[in-house]
Amino acid sequence: MCDYTVLVGKKQTKPIQKGLEDSGYKKENLFIVNTLDEAQDIIGKIVKPKDVVLFENDLPDTYNE
Repeated sequence: MCDYTVLVGKKQTKPIQKGLEDSGYKKENLFIVNTLDEAQDIIGKIVKPKDVVLFENDLPDTYNE
């Protein structure tokens, strides 16, 4: 499990969001944004020294659904 999740693309990440919510993931630790820039802004605000960040991208870089 991860402490925070940032999803890029509101429609295409809906199944991931639902899975997280169904498993009891804290909603205050879930961020859903429209662009990679927005995701990087959020990550920049929540990470601390020695934190590990995983960027995972299995989808095309087209976030506008």
